[in-house]
Amino acid sequence: SDDKTLKVWLKRDNGQYWPSICHNLPDAGYAIAFDESRARLFVGLNIGLVEEFTVAEDFNSISRVKDFYAHEKQVTDLIFAPAADYVISCSRDKYMQYFNASNGQRIGRVLLESQALALALDALTNHVFVGEYNGTISMFHISDTEYKLINTLKGHEGSIRQLLWEPELKWLFSCSFDETVIIWDIGGMKGESFELRFHTGKINAMGIVKDGMKLMTGSEDRSLVFWDLACQRQPPATWEESDKCQMCAGPFFWSFKQMYADRTMGKRQHHCRKCGKALCGNCCKQVSPLPKMGYEMPQRLCQPCHDSLTPDDTRSLARKHNIKYVVNHMLVDEQSKLIVLAGRDNLVKFIDLESVLAAAAAN
Repeated sequence: SDDKTLKVWLKRDNGQYWPSICHNLPDAGYAIAFDESRARLFVGLNIGLVEEFTVAEDFNSISRVKDFYAHEKQVTDLIFAPAADYVISCSRDKYMQYFNASNGQRIGRVLLESQALALALDALTNHVFVGEYNGTISMFHISDTEYKLINTLKGHEGSIRQLLWEPELKWLFSCSFDETVIIWDIGGMKGESFELRFHTGKINAMGIVKDGMKLMTGSEDRSLVFWDLACQRQPPATWEESDKCQMCAGPFFWSFKQMYADRTMGKRQHHCRKCGKALCGNCCKQVSPLPKMGYEMPQRLCQPCHDSLTPDDTRSLARKHNIKYVVNHMLVDEQSKLIVLAGRDNLVKFIDLESVLAAAAAN
């Protein structure tokens, strides 16, 4: 936390959670990774340092093991990969680095184009995904001897807030300050991606509920959204470019030559969200949600696309719940049947997962 403390919370017999450990850190902590099987805890600090601790079996004490002198600025995300014995970190200093967790030696260091804000790892193949401030996601393969850039994913218009890797589906989830979630089908090897749009504020946190295939997202609009991942989704339409409306042929406002020839004022360009055609406002004045394409709120459509819609095309595939606080971090623990939320109010909230899923299904 910003108060420079590390706390471990235990559930008491009365059902309440109380801190069993309160450890003072040299600076504010912004990233954390915990290996439950080995009781190893890693904390990324504002000063760029990563500290390793071991947690006692009764969770009542911790012991500092060593420091990783990783970055010159705030550590923004942190992953411990036990199989490869890597500690992977990224920072506002634009670097992604990975270390040997046993001896603390740095193995690789990658300079990115902008601040590195989020990480995800495919532990089976040692592919690391790094989300940047400029909205791009870089995919690297890392090993003990080298790292290699595999691909760069571009789709967001705002900085990346969080990345999640789903190993069974081989999907990468990214959420951004552009109010959008993108599902990248990495395993399909076809370059497909699917967008999810329902929030009206920056999206800060995500969590996957595998039982029932739901994605949870938390946003600065003070809401939680449950997305159905089991349904068949469609990628968004590619927006076409034109100097005139592709239905009425009226010129857009930058087409001076046609405006002069037609003796008419130019029109503003819009796009039909279903077919992607470049249209004037009058030719795409119909509106409808397109849940299969990720649009849960009404979007502009041309008349032919609007007329072709069926009830199944407009059936909602997400449920939105308004809450009273902004969610900054989220953890879904299906084994304990808990959702853990941390917000700007400096409170950690424990929510029963089954009751939330039941409420989402009822709505």
